Amino acid sequence: RYQTKPQKDKQKVEHIFNMKNKDNLKVICCGSKKYKNIEFNKLVDSFDFIVRHNMLIPNVGYGRKTSNLQILNNNVIVNYESNSSDQEWIDRYCEELGVEEEHVLEFLNYLKKEKPCVANFQNNNTHLLIEILKEFNIDHPFVKMEAWNGTRCTSSPGVLLIKNGLSYVVYCIKNNVKPYLIGYSLKSSELSDHCFNSKASDKLNKCHKDNLECDLIIKLHELKLLDASFCAIEDCEKVKFNSLIEPTEESIKILENINEY
Repeated sequence: RYQTKPQKDKQKVEHIFNMKNKDNLKVICCGSKKYKNIEFNKLVDSFDFIVRHNMLIPNVGYGRKTSNLQILNNNVIVNYESNSSDQEWIDRYCEELGVEEEHVLEFLNYLKKEKPCVANFQNNNTHLLIEILKEFNIDHPFVKMEAWNGTRCTSSPGVLLIKNGLSYVVYCIKNNVKPYLIGYSLKSSELSDHCFNSKASDKLNKCHKDNLECDLIIKLHELKLLDASFCAIEDCEKVKFNSLIEPTEESIKILENINEY
């Protein structure tokens, strides 16, 4: 289950799964891979429900609209809920993790002004991923994590967790909503190009494994549990897909309906 304050945010998270038109609802989850030659503002804004993660904000290439849901990891949610000062945010995310100070301040201003619905998922919903892997008989290292017990990890420190960016993806799949992904890496060598966390990779990889998550996204795409077609778009002025996955007809139609692509 997710943790969030206040209660009204919990209702917003659940609302999309209780709608009568749930099967037709288009949900897009945004990663933060950097692109120099193309942006996806119009594409992302064409979706019904926009999910961003941690410090990804509007107007940086992944849509201009306010997030319908901003998923924060355990570290960010603690600072958010404790009303940490601007300087405390800067000390933590600029000095320790390499996020640019200007972006941290823009993120804080976005939270204060736009007040997006904020949520946090316990253990990044890794237990839900394991349920999905077992349900669909997917052979993947995460499924071997028998130390998981419900929503609590009972193994020794250092057990693998999926990253925050996949927490809502697996939540969608468990609720029979097929999410679209954009800005997620499909190969681990791309992860150095992600925004905001230039010093964080060594710390993150103590409990996450980038190569496993890239492989996982491809497997779930092939099983049609999610649509990662947009993640295969190369950094070119005109839309061009790499060969890592086969883009779906649905994603191609969405692009065709947007004039600038």
